Amino acid sequence: MNRKNLEGYLCIDHRNSPGVPEEITHAQGLPAEAGSADTIFETAVATCGHCEAQVYLNSNRTRERYFCSSCNHYICDSCKADQVSGKACYPFKAMVGDLLEKIDKGRESEVFQSILLP
Repeated sequence: MNRKNLEGYLCIDHRNSPGVPEEITHAQGLPAEAGSADTIFETAVATCGHCEAQVYLNSNRTRERYFCSSCNHYICDSCKADQVSGKACYPFKAMVGDLLEKIDKGRESEVFQSILLP
């Protein structure tokens, strides 16, 4: 599978903006230059297949970018940690499908309880 097909594109245009503080871009998982005034920041992004988090694909990253071979999607660092600790692959789309199936079978209270309680 060509992993480029799983990538998206993020463009933050601050050419006519004073920019945003470094703390804000850092809190969003982006480098400081993403919020610099009078610049355009462009990068590839991916959606974690397990939790739907948006991850920017840092071209300077020295660690491996995690990929789940079970569902054939990029996964974020947090979901990789869960996987290493023994949590099985349960893609977000499969989870939503299972919840919708429970609703179709008339078990709404079970669905709402599973969403609200850990």
